[in-house]
Amino acid sequence: VARDPVRSRVVVGADGRKTGYIKLSEFSAEVKPRMREALAELQAAGASRLVLDLRGNGGGVLDGAIGIAGLFADHPLVLYVTDANGGRQPL
Repeated sequence: VARDPVRSRVVVGADGRKTGYIKLSEFSAEVKPRMREALAELQAAGASRLVLDLRGNGGGVLDGAIGIAGLFADHPLVLYVTDANGGRQPL
């Protein structure tokens, strides 16, 4: 049985404001579309704030992590890998 790496819910604070809570357990190829879906569901439920919980996240696929970060960026992310000679290559 495959476990969903994205779990989400809405938490209502004492002030009545709704906060979306997402627990992300790994970065994989399937995570970005699932995260996009969870964000839409939380917004539709009235969440105006978000907590992204990465505690216990064991890591995973770099493209998955970049994809998730890109969901929160106004501009495309540019990531560089630097080799042992100091040369930089964009990913």
